[in-house]
Amino acid sequence: MKSPTNLRTLSRLAGMTLVEVLIALMVLAITASSILMAFAQINRVASTARLYAAAEFLVQSYIDRIQMVSPFVPENSSMAVPAELTLSGTTYATPLYVDPATNSTIVTGTVSCTGSNISSSSANEYAYQYVVTVTYTYRSHLYTVSASTVRGSDQ
Repeated sequence: MKSPTNLRTLSRLAGMTLVEVLIALMVLAITASSILMAFAQINRVASTARLYAAAEFLVQSYIDRIQMVSPFVPENSSMAVPAELTLSGTTYATPLYVDPATNSTIVTGTVSCTGSNISSSSANEYAYQYVVTVTYTYRSHLYTVSASTVRGSDQ
């Protein structure tokens, strides 16, 4: 039969002290906060990428409209030039991200399109270059997405 002092010594060796428990909790807290910070960073990167992709989509959509709108016969002054193909340029604001829960616009972008005549003066060729740019501000940073295209006459 064991004596009570031996049982008391044995139970102290088998358990953990308060200091050991506090150190273990501190390690867990540091690990959990690091994981939460990493998730927050991943969320910031994902939202920035989502907005940039939306801006690229807007630019490409406008470029597609420039390429597809008809008729475009700049050599015939009696025909009206479609609004997308005017050289004076167009600028308008459009929502880039709308919160689905509240249906409120979170980020607004500005779409601008400018055109220039790059036709050769010696030939009867009509070529126009258009530059489409979307600018927006997110988290106090200015972002710009731009693309250009060349459009010739339909004749």
